[in-house]
Amino acid sequence: MDRYHGLGAVQKNFGNLFALSKPVYTDDFSAHNFIGSTQTVAERPKRLRDIGLNQITV
Repeated sequence: MDRYHGLGAVQKNFGNLFALSKPVYTDDFSAHNFIGSTQTVAERPKRLRDIGLNQITV
């Protein structure tokens, strides 16, 4: 068996995850979840704390 067997599937999976990090590909439901780039995900808990939520379950 090839040492790199399955590498194409892994690359495709990461490509799909990268596509999900772009806001243009997220829908309204996804906007309420921790989906996006690292900056987008980091900003979400801050916005929730700013409106008074002090317990966030991930």
